[in-house]
Amino acid sequence: MTGSNEPVHLAEPILTPQPSDAEKVTLLLQVLDLIPDFFYVQDSQLRLRYVNASVEKFWSKNRAELIGKRVSDFTEHKEAGESIERIGGLIMERGVPMITDRVPYIRESGVAGFMRRVDIPFTNTASGEKMLIGMARDITDELELQQTKEASAALRRELEIARTIQRSLQPNMQHAQKTGGAVVDLAAFCEPAAFAGGDFFDWFTAADGRIILCLGDVTGHGVGPALLAAECRAYSRVLLHQLPLGEAMQRLNELMLADLEEGRFVTFVAVAIDQQSRVAEVSSAGQGPLLLRRADGVITELEVQHAPLGIGPLGAVPPSRMVLGAGDAIVLVSDGVYEATSATEKGRFGTARMLESLSNSAGQTAAATVSQLIAAVTGFAAGQAAEDDVTVLVARGV
Repeated sequence: MTGSNEPVHLAEPILTPQPSDAEKVTLLLQVLDLIPDFFYVQDSQLRLRYVNASVEKFWSKNRAELIGKRVSDFTEHKEAGESIERIGGLIMERGVPMITDRVPYIRESGVAGFMRRVDIPFTNTASGEKMLIGMARDITDELELQQTKEASAALRRELEIARTIQRSLQPNMQHAQKTGGAVVDLAAFCEPAAFAGGDFFDWFTAADGRIILCLGDVTGHGVGPALLAAECRAYSRVLLHQLPLGEAMQRLNELMLADLEEGRFVTFVAVAIDQQSRVAEVSSAGQGPLLLRRADGVITELEVQHAPLGIGPLGAVPPSRMVLGAGDAIVLVSDGVYEATSATEKGRFGTARMLESLSNSAGQTAAATVSQLIAAVTGFAAGQAAEDDVTVLVARGV
């Protein structure tokens, strides 16, 4: 500061030029034409007084052809046009804004669709006329997506129910102790590749005291095969409870032949163990490999006597017979075990790895044998999702 008494001159303020009313209108109309939704103004008779570019494009008409007309005047679909006008009339009558969902109309493709309308009634201050300003958006794809999500959620709930029911049909470990008694130690694992699967296993005591074991694998996996698996399990329970093994297998095949459509079949194996003699009979319809692991770890593959159930008549091949001594184990597996794939290795888990795991678990309980084999399969898979259902059933002599 110099201490001078001369007056200080302030800079003139910078004034931003204000748009004229005409410019404001032009800008507003440009903005409205950029909106992808339908924007419109209607008079008290629901005649169009203004439409944006989206409305012009939809009707393939310019503003001059649309202004002054009601929708029903130029649409080929009179019912849809009259429905739109009824909604507008109701809003005008009530005099309150309204959001209307699922308004039916015919899309540009000629296919029925739905739109969401937002309408606001107002009074034209210049003329005092009641009018309507609104915006509409096509929500057909949005509704279809929502319906798809709801249907998917409902299907998932149904599949969860199917999975729960299928699991409830499997015998538990408490049932295993009751069934095996002082003769065999039983354990199993069954995991479907989808919500439900075509694999199943069972064990129970027959009417004459025999311990019955079975494992089945319906072609494919999912709900369809799961239904067939439940059917086969129900049939086998009744037949194996009352009949000798060979006769039960023949009758089971006849029943499944009558029910299975072409291209469907079931691989199935049943084991009957006499609690007095410890003689085990094994009869297989296409289910293999069937493994007998002796107490010293030596593994023998048993004969598969028949073609799968549901293909044709079974032959007259009798069941295999063997004595199940203490420490010996019958091991039944589905193909999901040895056909498991890996996220890190080429090829499949294979029978060699399976046999190695089973041999190494000789002398262990049935549950330990099952756990060790499943751990080997899981480790090999390294996170790779299973392509097929995985089932293992072990009956070890005690």
